Amino acid sequence: MRVLSRVRSIDLSGVRLLSDRQPEKVHVENHSQGSPAIWLHGDQPQMASIIVNVGPADWCKLAYQFGHELGHVLSNSWQFSAKPGPPTQWLEEALVETFSIRGLRLLADSWEKAPPFAGDSAFCCGNSSVSRGIAGTSKVNHPASRISGP
Repeated sequence: MRVLSRVRSIDLSGVRLLSDRQPEKVHVENHSQGSPAIWLHGDQPQMASIIVNVGPADWCKLAYQFGHELGHVLSNSWQFSAKPGPPTQWLEEALVETFSIRGLRLLADSWEKAPPFAGDSAFCCGNSSVSRGIAGTSKVNHPASRISGP
């Protein structure tokens, strides 16, 4: 629970929620089979259910899966009536993937400075230098960054 609370807090840091259709509660279940998902149900219309599939102490996988599915919740895909589909479903997937990767980068930096468990600063979801190399676009020498305007 400590890791999940931290991931949620970090994922939502600096995010301004504009939708008035956010759930009152978020429920998380770990299933031993199947893919991570948002469970759409009509019996509890004010609760978003997130399903993850992670092993014991697999914090990085939990952070990624939870962040991705939380992105769907923020996209209002948690309600029973939500049925994302073509042609816009790919756009939502791209947004929630970006949201999750951003969360991993922030989590790695946070974990390195203050790990949730004693002695785990080196673990920090694969090492923050790796996360900076993947998600820190300001450090990437991208050809578009060399284009100058008029």
